[in-house]
Amino acid sequence: SANIAAVEEHTYELDFGVPGARGLLPKKQMSRSVAVGDLIRVELKTGSNSAGLVKCQEHREPTAVDFEAGISIKHIRPGFVVEAVVELLQFGPGGRRGDLNCTGAMLEIQRTVPARLTRLHANMPDPREIRLNSGESVTARVIAITPDDIVHLSLLPHVLALEPPQLHEVPIGTKLEASITDVMERWGFRALGKVGSARIPMCCPRFWAAMAQEGKLDGMYKVGVQCDVKIMKVAAFEGVYEVAVSKDLVDAEISSVGALKAGMILKAPVCKHMPEGVRVKFSDAAEGLIDMDDLADVPPKSIPERFAVDKVVKVRVLHVNETTRLAFCTAKRSFLNETTVVASFEDAANVDRPVTGCIRTVTPNYVLVRFFGGIMGLLPQSEMEKHDKEFQVGHPITVSIAAVNPAQRRIDLSLDILTARKPVSGDSSGTQPGELMTITGCTEVFDDGIAVSTEGADGKAGTGFIPTLHLSDDIGQANAIRAALLKDKQSVTYAQGLVLDNMAYFGFPDRSGALLTVKPTMLKALREGQTIPKTADDVVINQMYTGYVKRTLEYGLIVSLGTQRSLSCLLHVRTIRDHVVSDPTEVADAHHTVRCVVTALKDGKVFATAKKSQMPIEDAGPADADMLQSYVSLQRQLLQTLPAPALKIWAKLRVGMVVEGKVADTKPYGVLISLTGMESLVALALNDQLPAAGASVGSKVRGVVLDADPLKMIVDVSLKPEL
Repeated sequence: SANIAAVEEHTYELDFGVPGARGLLPKKQMSRSVAVGDLIRVELKTGSNSAGLVKCQEHREPTAVDFEAGISIKHIRPGFVVEAVVELLQFGPGGRRGDLNCTGAMLEIQRTVPARLTRLHANMPDPREIRLNSGESVTARVIAITPDDIVHLSLLPHVLALEPPQLHEVPIGTKLEASITDVMERWGFRALGKVGSARIPMCCPRFWAAMAQEGKLDGMYKVGVQCDVKIMKVAAFEGVYEVAVSKDLVDAEISSVGALKAGMILKAPVCKHMPEGVRVKFSDAAEGLIDMDDLADVPPKSIPERFAVDKVVKVRVLHVNETTRLAFCTAKRSFLNETTVVASFEDAANVDRPVTGCIRTVTPNYVLVRFFGGIMGLLPQSEMEKHDKEFQVGHPITVSIAAVNPAQRRIDLSLDILTARKPVSGDSSGTQPGELMTITGCTEVFDDGIAVSTEGADGKAGTGFIPTLHLSDDIGQANAIRAALLKDKQSVTYAQGLVLDNMAYFGFPDRSGALLTVKPTMLKALREGQTIPKTADDVVINQMYTGYVKRTLEYGLIVSLGTQRSLSCLLHVRTIRDHVVSDPTEVADAHHTVRCVVTALKDGKVFATAKKSQMPIEDAGPADADMLQSYVSLQRQLLQTLPAPALKIWAKLRVGMVVEGKVADTKPYGVLISLTGMESLVALALNDQLPAAGASVGSKVRGVVLDADPLKMIVDVSLKPEL
């Protein structure tokens, strides 16, 4: 027996209820229509391979049988209750040395069909013993039939008495709200969910619950608590749905391997350590393998502690093997931060910028570099000789794609990432990094930014490009600005932009002019008199600089001191904060603004610190007011893009105003409140903003507005009486 775990284009993916084993059943072999969660009977065509994959075919019902004439194995199905006779007992190494050495028993059903009973299914007072006698007749339930035509039996009372209940047809991946009914600290919790008028039983194992709060199951989950869950598995024989409550899994849209695509960035728990690497579990029907070389930018000799079983890790899908139904992933920081996904020869042909790959093979004549989708590129000997660079297998490398030949399935690579692309004609090459330009309007919106028209200090018209992550210091606001401009190119306007570089460097045929940033912090630094250093000679030790993160490494952050190609500095993990930072990405990601003080120059390299204790104390000045005004101005412009009813509601809201409402729901992190007269909004009061007496569902409350996000329609409030 097996459950339909996922429905792919040509196959059904099956769940046998056995960890590490999955079935594959071609759709054309099914005689009827089935859906996710259905329980069907199948016959195994092949044993499981190294990936735990078993090929199956539908089991057709046998015709009427004259049991008096005897039966064969084809007449028996999992779930049958049968009478069997004990033929002989089986013993471990050393032969018969008492009951404790007994490993199981061989039986016969109707004196014709061989069957096996393991010690764990023998139903004895001591599970280490089997007290059965040859010739003894027993009543048992068939739990499995293996490819060697052995019927496996169970004498356990709850298995004999169990009748698989009829579950409501709720697909895997469905998100529901559930109420916890029982908590088992060492295992997980049970809950009841609601589908229509029906109540459905659920269970959440510890490894799908503990991820949300570092394993503190007993404090987070209590009987009666409401929580959002996602159905991960249908355990039809036990009559329950297995669910996840971790926000990372509830929000994930992965319910089968078929939903995984090269380049996807996901979070998933580590489920198993293997000699070749670690396995991660996206859902019950989708797993990924991270090779040892892909655990970090510098391949580790052993599995790092952050990949301990049940810990949640951030990974990126490299490619999906359709045969084994397994996703191969990477946890390399360089791949997680890569903005360009080269997963096919078509992708490679359209790439006009440097890309990150991983060195797969090193020979005296060439180096093979792996990208996404299993695509490989070749770095020839002529390129290797141009650069004094050490090539090591498993290490990341930044290259340019020099040529693509799909017919020969060949990609030629180059290490000349600054000169591999010829300048595009028509670029306004007169602009210099560090200049301010007036932005006169948005002309086009791309996936990764916007094209703008500009005007220089001399009044000359030009063009420019602003990456999405440089539209604001707030990543959420930057994405909202791009979305608003996609609908209306005049919905958001900017006054000035800072030139970072010339777009000729990137070689985009459809984008020209200056590469700009409109981050308020970058403009503030310029107004305060910061100069943009071009070489190490321009850097002043002990001076503070404002830049942005270009790359995150295992050992620190590479920060650009103003422009795309200008001098960069290193913030080591020991100098990012006053304490040692274990993971730099927890502090800042690519393009985040960073303020740092230069501490040393060595061999043309710049070293800096961002420790609070070593940063100069500054009074607020006019530049700070301009920076805050820029943020507020952008928020007001975004507010005007909201629908009229929403705009009317937000016009009433002010930070600091007192609001009233009723508690609609409780969450592990706080309470959700329905505001009087503003029912379309969601008000959230975090646990540290609740009164000492707490707040229960249905109670009327008064609170003060702390902050508001009009784009997400969320209001942050405090219910503390003193506020």
